[in-house]
Order: sequence, then structure tokens, then C-alpha cells
Amino acid sequence: MDPSGNHWLKSLVKNMHIVMNARHAIIKELLCKYETDDEFVHFYIHSSGLFYGHINNHLLSKFSTMNTWSVADHYKVALIEGMFGAYIFRHKHDFLQSHDKSIFIEKALQKIFEFYVVFTIKESYYARRKPRFSYRKHSQIFELEKIINFRVNTPTMLNKGFWKGLHFNVFSYLDILFFLKWLRGDYLFDKQKEIKTTILRAMISASFVDEKESKQDNTIIHYFIASGNVTADVEKELEHDIAQKLPVNSIHINSNFPPLIRMLMYEHALIVLLNNAIEIQEKNHFLSQLAELCNLSEDETDYSTMLVENFIVHNTKHILYLRQRFRFDFITNNFASRFSTFFTKNKAKITTELQESKELMELLWKAKNEKLSDEEREKVKKQSIDLLRTIPSLAIFMIPGGSIVLPLLLKIIPEEILIPSSFRNS
Repeated sequence: MDPSGNHWLKSLVKNMHIVMNARHAIIKELLCKYETDDEFVHFYIHSSGLFYGHINNHLLSKFSTMNTWSVADHYKVALIEGMFGAYIFRHKHDFLQSHDKSIFIEKALQKIFEFYVVFTIKESYYARRKPRFSYRKHSQIFELEKIINFRVNTPTMLNKGFWKGLHFNVFSYLDILFFLKWLRGDYLFDKQKEIKTTILRAMISASFVDEKESKQDNTIIHYFIASGNVTADVEKELEHDIAQKLPVNSIHINSNFPPLIRMLMYEHALIVLLNNAIEIQEKNHFLSQLAELCNLSEDETDYSTMLVENFIVHNTKHILYLRQRFRFDFITNNFASRFSTFFTKNKAKITTELQESKELMELLWKAKNEKLSDEEREKVKKQSIDLLRTIPSLAIFMIPGGSIVLPLLLKIIPEEILIPSSFRNS
């Protein structure tokens, strides 16, 4: 299957039927992990890599040709998988009870088609072909494929110094959120221009926290502007914001934006901040101001920061606009510190879960005093991650790469929890 060619969506849907049955246990675990569809979509956007423009895994498909795909190909497939995932989550009870998963794939496909026809037809070349546009069921998948191609492709990037084959709209992941809102009967797609502009303004403001924009920050900002499919007037406004070194208190955030959109704004600004060596005090002051503007709680900002830092620590060299720019040791230490804070907040829950696993407790106690064998370390890794998965706020560690928590877990878990009962009494 070649996502750059024709009829790729038909092949993808066919493959989903197979993979969905093969990965039923994994999909079920994800669907049951989250209480709300916002939580599920937020996790998916980060764990898939859509938020960063680097796809490191596919939830609903598997092809032998994946290693030949371009970055944009992977992005396109992950986007449509996310929309299928959002639909399935909305109907997860029926989905989990059903023996025929194919029904949900077909229904999701129909809904995605309807969504795009309603909201995107005016802005694509289809507007010029409207009399010829077909709504017949057998041709919908082909028409949807063309719409997806248009939504993801960003040919203007070729005119702005970015390599051919890497050009795609990194903001098209927002379509998953717009689709989710539409399924609820809410309409957010008409605010896409305002949402993208506000995200970019938050990123611009973050780039001037130390009162000067670095070359690296400039690359990130202009990458997102070029890839965001913004209009000429919006681009002009953003360039003016850059010239004026936009302060955070000049950012207007629409109070009608849902919480998840506001969290994504915060996370995009965070990427820019993590890119340079700004003093922690200055960085935290900016983030505190931005969190207040976004009306986010401390727990929400801590979770967002952990999501971003965890993904970056494991994927820095693959993210197009971050390669060789991040201070890996600095981010790793920050991530360790933040995990320690999260652990403290969830200490009681983790202790309860841990005490139910005698083998894990014995292995962790042993690891405090001597080197574990490869087999033992693998057991610790598997059981520790399984333990953390039981706590919603620590579900971040289901993301590939989350195994970084293992050395941290050994350092952070209070020794009294690990001491075998025979030692405690002596």
C-alpha cells in the first residue's frame, strides 16, 4: 500500500479489518483506560506522534511497506486512524460487545466522509468541481481519499525552504478534534483559523521569553507557519507579532475554546521553550502566565509537560524541526523530576497496586542492592509498566519509550515499601 498513490484509503480500510481483530486486546485496554473521548484523543495525538509531526506507531494498521513511506505518508495514515479511533471510542460499549467489528469501520468511514463534505468542501478544489462531485456510496471512499490528501498536503512549504517529501500540514491533526466535536453535535471546525493563529501566537511569545529569538526558535516558528496552511493575511499578522516580540499578556484566547484545545496551545508553546537554555525561573513564570490564560490547573499542566518531555526524550532525532537542537540531559532531568512529583501525588495508589505484586516487590528490593539479570530486568520492566497503567494520570507510560520510568522508579519508590515483610519485623 502506497499512501502517496491512488486507492490507498481502500487498502487501509481493508487492512484495518484484519489488524483490529489481531489487536483487539490492546484496543480494548486503551478504550477502557479513559473515561472521556477528550482524554482518549489527547493521548492518541501524543502517543501516535501526530502532535509532533513524527509518527512512531500505527494503532489500527500494519503494512510490510511502511518502512518505504515518507513522513507525510505516515502522518496521513495516522490522521485517519485517529478519526476512526475517535468514532470507535464514542461507541466503545457497543464496539466491545460486538462480534463484528467491521460494522464500526464502515460506519466510521461514512461519518468521516460526511464530516469532511460538510466542513471542508468550500475550501478545496472540489468547490470548483461541485457539479461533478459524487455522493454515491461506492465512490465515497475515493472522494474521501482526495479530501484527506488535500487536507494533509502543504505544497507551499516547497517555496519556503523545506525539503520535498516533508511538506504536510502539521495542524491537520486538529481535524480529529473537530470530528469528535461534530460527532457530539458541536461545531468547532469553523474556528480552525482562529485556533491555529492562537497556537502560533503562543509559540511566538514563548520564543521571546528571554527577550530574544534564537535561530532554533526561528526555525520552529517558521516551520509551523509554513506548514499550517495559514492565509496570507494571517501570516502577515504573525510576522508582525515576531517583529514586536509578542508578550504573553497580549495573547487573546477565546473563552469558548474547549479545554483540550487550550491544553494543546500550552503544549505547543512548551516545545519552543524546551528548545533553548532559558533560565528555569523565566520559563516557569511564562508557563504560569500562559496556564492562567488557558485556564489550566497545575495537574493539567504537569501532565501536559510530561507528555511532551517523554515523547521528545525518545524521539528528538526523528522530529524534523528539533534535530540536534535539544539539550537531552536537561530535558531528561526535568522529566525525572516531574515524574517524581507525579509519583508523590499518586503514592498511595501505587503503593496499593505494588503490594499486590509480590514478585515485583522482591525484584525491586533486589535491584536496590545488586544487579538484576536480563530476564529479571525484563520482568521488572513489564510489571512496572503494567502497574503504572492502572493509574489514569500515569497512563502516559503506555507511550512507546515510557520504559524510561524504570530507573526512576527504583530511585523514587520509598525503601520501606520494598522491604520484604521478614525484614520489617526484624
